[in-house]
Amino acid sequence: MRPEEIRPVFDVPDLHTQRVRAGEVDVELPGSEGAKPAVVFVHGPVPPGGVRPAEWPVYLGYRRLAASRGLAAATADLDYANLANAGEAVPQLERQIDSVRSLAQIDGGRVALWAFSGGGLLVNRWLGESPNFLRCVALSYPVLQPPPAVVSVPIVLTRVGQERSEIQRTVDRFLGSDLPIDRVDVPSGRHAFDFLDDSDESRAAVERALDLVVGYL
Repeated sequence: MRPEEIRPVFDVPDLHTQRVRAGEVDVELPGSEGAKPAVVFVHGPVPPGGVRPAEWPVYLGYRRLAASRGLAAATADLDYANLANAGEAVPQLERQIDSVRSLAQIDGGRVALWAFSGGGLLVNRWLGESPNFLRCVALSYPVLQPPPAVVSVPIVLTRVGQERSEIQRTVDRFLGSDLPIDRVDVPSGRHAFDFLDDSDESRAAVERALDLVVGYL
């Protein structure tokens, strides 16, 4: 099955959220009043012509799960089809983050980035020179570049135990840098465990990572 056909393995709250447009992306807003901190989910490469990740059930699930915790949530909509051209999507991601922050319903001084898979390559630049509004960077089963010598933002890293070897090498190199990282381990999890591995371990890992992100926001 294609990712756009698979439901997330975690429980998705049945919420009456409000969806508003911010430039190129939709933002899910919780029902309560006041400006909300925001999390922007950053997807991996997507072949052209497919269903955009914002409409995949797993990212819709993450947005609603975040909204249930009082966060505004958006899924970036980026044009890159493979890891080799991931860097070309960074300006597009920056523009979409700025659009989210500019919404009246958003507290633009409290934003988190949460990258999945190859999306990890797009957020590396913010680890060493993070703007004041960026409160944390979360990484789930990521592909990673070597970290900068000094990291200026909290990192939440979800590591799966059954990762593909070529990706695992990038994660091990990152973890071997002795940076202060909040690590969430999913020993039995595969790449994309959050919609492939239906287990209590998977659900607990998603909730733990979200708890950490909420705490930083």
